[in-house]
Order: sequence, then C-alpha cells, then structure tokens
Amino acid sequence: MQINEKINQLMAKHGTNPTQLAKQLGLSQPSVFGWCQGKTAPSKKNIIKLAEIFGVEPAFFMSDIVDESGVKKIPLYEWVQAGTWTDFCQSHPDDVAFIELPYGVPEDCFAVKVRGHSMTRMSDRSICEGSIVFCKPICGIINPEELNHKVVIAQYRDCATLKEFIYDTPCFLAPWNPDRALYPNLPVSDEVRIVGVVVASQLFL
Repeated sequence: MQINEKINQLMAKHGTNPTQLAKQLGLSQPSVFGWCQGKTAPSKKNIIKLAEIFGVEPAFFMSDIVDESGVKKIPLYEWVQAGTWTDFCQSHPDDVAFIELPYGVPEDCFAVKVRGHSMTRMSDRSICEGSIVFCKPICGIINPEELNHKVVIAQYRDCATLKEFIYDTPCFLAPWNPDRALYPNLPVSDEVRIVGVVVASQLFL
C-alpha cells in the first residue's frame, strides 16, 4: 500500500477530509491534496505530525512502491547524522525520494542517507558518511534487550541519530568512531524512541 493510500484510509477511518487535515497540519490544501492523489509525498516532519494526528507510528507511512518497470522501490530519507542528535531535514520537504530495493533486503524497509563520521572506524565494519542504510521499521513496544549491539535509528523529540544500541544499566547509544571527545555515548532516556534497526548498508560516493 502506498503512502497516499494509507493517508486516504486513515482519513476515512477518522471521518476527516483533506481540507480538515490541512487545517490540523497548518498547511495549504493543495499540499495535502497532492499527498492524497499520490503526486507528492509528505516530508518527514509532516509524517510525524500525521502519525500523531491519526495515532499511528511514523513507520506506518514508510511505504514501498513498484515503478512502471516493475522494480521494487522504498523511501529514501535524509533523516540522520552519524554524530549527535540532528533535525529531521531534507532539501525538498514535500518530495520524498525512492531508491531501488537491494536483493535480500526486506520489502517493508526504508532507506536513510547517512551524514557525519561517528560510525566510521579504521577496522571492522564501518558506516561512512554518504552511505545508505536500509532499516526495518519498529512499530510499537520492543524489549530493549533484543536491540543489544544492533545499529539503530533513534529519535529524540524532533531529532534523530544513527548508533549502536547497548543494553546496559542504563542503556546507551554508542558510536563506532573511537574518538570519544568528538563522539560520546548518548544516554537512552524515556524520551528516546527506536524507530528502525539497520539490516543492510551500501556506500554511495
């Protein structure tokens, strides 16, 4: 199911329409009508607002599509920085790009472009700036112990970061870069929510 179909489904379920939804979001009617018709897609910030309005997880809207050639594609977001917490931002806020789904990556994944160097290291596995990571969305509650030593996308308020989740007392998010002066561990508070687990990565230079 594509993003516009999910938005239309939720509007019908909640008895609202594009005009009312645009007012709730503080946006113009043409913007929301464009989403409903599948001509454009909501920005990441608006996905979060839609999730709050309809009472669903943001991952619900991370839909996959099939283009005219039959190639499976998934959303590509510029959400996270491999460093400290950073805003959800992208160059064109109402135009979500799509990327071809690599072989072996689950169809319900979404893709994220990585910036920053906190997950870069000289030895072992590394996620360099410019990489694309493919993430399995997390909907609902998950046992933190199941996330131990997994690379995750964590959300804190309107910001997100890419780190390794460490199950401990207390839990924390660990960078792979050994320079702790520049890249410290980040504590996992009650306000931090894990929105995706990395299942694959590719380097795009």
